[in-house]
Amino acid sequence: MEKDMIARRLSKDDRLVLVASESYLAHTDLFTHPRDLGRHRILIRRPRSGVAQPWSLSRNRETVRIDGEASLSVDSAIAARQFAIAGLGLALLAYEFVAAQLKAGLLHLVLPDWQQPVAGFHLMYVHRGNLPPPVWELERAVRQLADRVQPT
Repeated sequence: MEKDMIARRLSKDDRLVLVASESYLAHTDLFTHPRDLGRHRILIRRPRSGVAQPWSLSRNRETVRIDGEASLSVDSAIAARQFAIAGLGLALLAYEFVAAQLKAGLLHLVLPDWQQPVAGFHLMYVHRGNLPPPVWELERAVRQLADRVQPT
């Protein structure tokens, strides 16, 4: 980050976790290591750039890259979550994003010791003295939205 930049934290850090529905898990082999994922249906959430990134899961000091064949590719976390709930495959999603579905039993953690840390959201801007009121309003609105979306 440049020395004249300011970063204001808008949300807490999270982690990506592997989830699947009970119906999907009932018809699959047991998972013991991320290498086992290569033979499973993977729901890839690709960024809007269109280039899907391989999954990377870590446990302690071990990191494994998963280059599984995507059975379905979506550009929406909401769609990936719904397809996972429907039993169409495994999804790698932010824990806070699926916390309610995990609690309700709609989704289950797969290989819960394996995850991918994700930095929270930050508002970044060049420090030039006082911020214009619209920037403060943007920060306030985004914080309120983050508070509503993320359970505490």
